[in-house]
Amino acid sequence: MIWFMIFLIVCSVSFVRPAHIPENDLGDILRPASKIWHKQCTLITGATEEQIEELKQGKFADDENIQKYVSCLGLISGVIKTDITFDEKLVKHYLPDNLEYKLAQHIECLNAAKNIVLKDATKQIWHAVQCAYKKDPEKFLMF
Repeated sequence: MIWFMIFLIVCSVSFVRPAHIPENDLGDILRPASKIWHKQCTLITGATEEQIEELKQGKFADDENIQKYVSCLGLISGVIKTDITFDEKLVKHYLPDNLEYKLAQHIECLNAAKNIVLKDATKQIWHAVQCAYKKDPEKFLMF
């Protein structure tokens, strides 16, 4: 019986898919821009590559640097405005056609976060990112 359980666990692990959108799927506009934003935001916030990789896998550390990194990405890219709303036109500019359907969950989560966490933009964005991941890990956009 124990060998059967081990077999099931090994089989299930071998079929696990990434919990975020792979870099290759980001398209010709978003891919190079995301690299610039990533570099700027790691420098500004002090978030580490390890923290960012964990975030891509849905591990939301209670760490101020990674929370600020996420806010930085949204704000420095311009896709999140200072009133914590999405600039949908700019989002659609960056996203390749194959990713546009993923926008709705992020908008829904950001709007909900503004009602849950008041007056703290970093916490609002952090809450929205966690919400988007929970809705569908495979559609999670983080770089």
